[in-house]
Amino acid sequence: GFQSDNASNPHLEKEVPDNEENDLVTSREAARYLRVSEPTIFRLRKSGKLKFFQVSNRILFSRKKHLREFLEQCERNLESY
Repeated sequence: GFQSDNASNPHLEKEVPDNEENDLVTSREAARYLRVSEPTIFRLRKSGKLKFFQVSNRILFSRKKHLREFLEQCERNLESY
């Protein structure tokens, strides 16, 4: 897979390619994917606009089920303006 700039530290999360096996991402990766800040991810999640999985105390997002679905909801038709 792809590695972040912090490749020297094995405990830091590494970027992973967008495929079926690596569909689940953290809040940080979700923010990077959507090109927004982590606090924005937090607000979207708390407001119910961005769905997520909670596994124990971890918050995870599916690129396919949560992030792309959210982007589709954000899509605007130019004719509607």
